[in-house]
Amino acid sequence: MKLLLISILLSVPTVLLANDSQTEINLMILKPLNFVNEVAKSINQIDSNLKAPDKCVEFISDKLDKIDRLKSDSFFPQTEKEIAELEEKGSETLKLLFHVQLMVRKKQKELSQQGKLSFDCLQNIKRSTRYVRFMEDMLIEWLIERKKVTQFSNDILSGEFPQLMKNVDKIDFQIGDLFLIRGKSYVSGMIARIGDTELQFSHLAILGLNDKNEKVIVEALIPYGTKISPFETWLKQKEARVVHFRFHDADTASKAGRAAFDLANSFISKHGYNIPYDFKMSSLDADTIFCAELIENAYLTASNSKMLLPENKSMTTKFKSTPFLKNMGIESTEIFAPGDIEFDSRFDLLSEYRYFGKYEESDTIPLLRKIRMQDAIIQSIYNWTIVDNYQFVDSLKINTKTVLAKAFRYIGFLKDRMPTHMPYSSLKTVIQFEDTSHILEAYLFPIEESFYSQKKHSLHFQEMLKVLKDFRNAECEKPDSEFNNLMTTKACFRKVGRDI
Repeated sequence: MKLLLISILLSVPTVLLANDSQTEINLMILKPLNFVNEVAKSINQIDSNLKAPDKCVEFISDKLDKIDRLKSDSFFPQTEKEIAELEEKGSETLKLLFHVQLMVRKKQKELSQQGKLSFDCLQNIKRSTRYVRFMEDMLIEWLIERKKVTQFSNDILSGEFPQLMKNVDKIDFQIGDLFLIRGKSYVSGMIARIGDTELQFSHLAILGLNDKNEKVIVEALIPYGTKISPFETWLKQKEARVVHFRFHDADTASKAGRAAFDLANSFISKHGYNIPYDFKMSSLDADTIFCAELIENAYLTASNSKMLLPENKSMTTKFKSTPFLKNMGIESTEIFAPGDIEFDSRFDLLSEYRYFGKYEESDTIPLLRKIRMQDAIIQSIYNWTIVDNYQFVDSLKINTKTVLAKAFRYIGFLKDRMPTHMPYSSLKTVIQFEDTSHILEAYLFPIEESFYSQKKHSLHFQEMLKVLKDFRNAECEKPDSEFNNLMTTKACFRKVGRDI
């Protein structure tokens, strides 16, 4: 269904549609995809092609798999003529791509209302939506590099196109609006990609109303639990990506915004501290709460328990053969992942914001590009754990580091990293994941920066995965590898004469 989205987004020219998949890929490499022509040509095909849910899975998978096997050079113009055309029409093309997203959302809603949206079809819609955003990011970065996009804003949900893509004439904010966010940390990325179908968002917040009728953001964060912030202050943060959603019933939404504030505020008034963060990501535990659970409870209250969120929860069965979820403290194989709200047909997408700058002055890579590389690292670690039987090493060093982290937190340090109630196994797994990620980051980032400096565009996601896998395989041969001391498989330990 939605990969007419990809045929739309990057639509493969009709002349290339050969029966031989590899032949088609080779032709696509030789003649790079033309964003301008193909997106414009294919936009009119969406309506007819997205009416066939029975074709959805095969169609999307076929197109995505082919495009995933290309190299980054296949997506960017190589001749002076093609470069000039994309420079001239790049912004127009981005508008069409955003229009594609909105049209696909509309078709998904129609299928959902007709009871025709199958589970497999929805998962493929999620995959292709993620991929479309990835391609938008790469095109935006290419236009920034060529000084065709020069206006940047630091405030959330502000700025000009393409930094802010709007589905309404004017941005306004109403009580009960939801904000889907991608955080900056590896923990954020772990949450975003924890479902069987990886998503791009790790956090969900709601616009509430306090006792003084002031707009506030109500959210549940790992270090603090529930948190209430002045809305204008919250807008000054730096977030890589934020999408603004609104529920179709304004009255219910308004009640939900008030309910979220009341839930957080009444607990604080009664106990003197915030509702602790729920590391199990379970709605069944009333004593703790995670970000999506806060939104779920607010809308339940607002609708007299008639409104269940989301329409479709994420599954985490990909980890069934590993101890990862258990170590994280997550017991359910079905969770409300923050990104699930994007595919709830009862919510309208109003706008989407990207932050184009660097998070710290000392950073050498813009935040959005850095997040994409983090995603490649997180996806690699997940893939290796699930497919290649890699696992984190339970070493004395890691256990000592975990004990010290808990001790420091109890005496007042690391307040912005974790709460005192964070389970030992969850903390240890996060430390193992972050330490492993930093090793991979130290290898990948310089390679990507060198590539970007030479080509003026990023590596393709699959190219980054290959770079990381090559590094992993090389580390397997080293007896004193720092990487293998954090994450390894039995085969590697046997090679270097050690036991796991």
